[in-house]
Amino acid sequence: MTIQPATPGGSSNTGGGQLQTIGRLVTPGGAQINLSPTADFDIYTDANGVNSIIGVSGRTLFTIDLSQINRSLQLGTTQNVVARGITIPDVGGGFIDVAAAPATAAPGAGARCSVNYIVTGQYGVGFNATVNIQNNTGVALNGWSLTWSFSGNQQITGFYNTALTQSGQAVTARNASYNANFPNGSSYLIGFQASYSGTNSIPNNFALNGIPCVRQ
Repeated sequence: MTIQPATPGGSSNTGGGQLQTIGRLVTPGGAQINLSPTADFDIYTDANGVNSIIGVSGRTLFTIDLSQINRSLQLGTTQNVVARGITIPDVGGGFIDVAAAPATAAPGAGARCSVNYIVTGQYGVGFNATVNIQNNTGVALNGWSLTWSFSGNQQITGFYNTALTQSGQAVTARNASYNANFPNGSSYLIGFQASYSGTNSIPNNFALNGIPCVRQ
């Protein structure tokens, strides 16, 4: 696809330019996917502000996640992106203009994450800690949660860069409103304050969206 400077009249503001052209769609092996010469498409923005192209060509519905675009490239640069599509069976009807959610790839069997849990300060009956979360799942996460369990009586009293809840020893740290999009290969740092008495052991059972994490 090629991006050109934004001009009035588009249906969506992509923040850096408008879609100019979509080139040939090909399989991962490079074989061309045959589509009609023209395709009806628009830009869909989800509740988290993530933009995707939703396109229809004949009876093929495809989506292109615009977060794949390298924002540092110059306008007019062409970049290869991943398009995901399905073929709609012919049941005697026609297409209508609808808003569809972008397709989300499922994490692969070898998907994983890593966390670095650090106690940054400890005093009498309380402590401060940070958790650096690394997304190695193989896909961008649109909405995420990190879970773990304390082994003692730690009770979280404050937090930042996350929306955190605790039930007994079980903790769930969800994305904040501004960091729901979690690209693969990137990391987020969250932090919290907590009270405790006795032993303050570091948790070992972290999971990102249900995927077990390795503690660094």
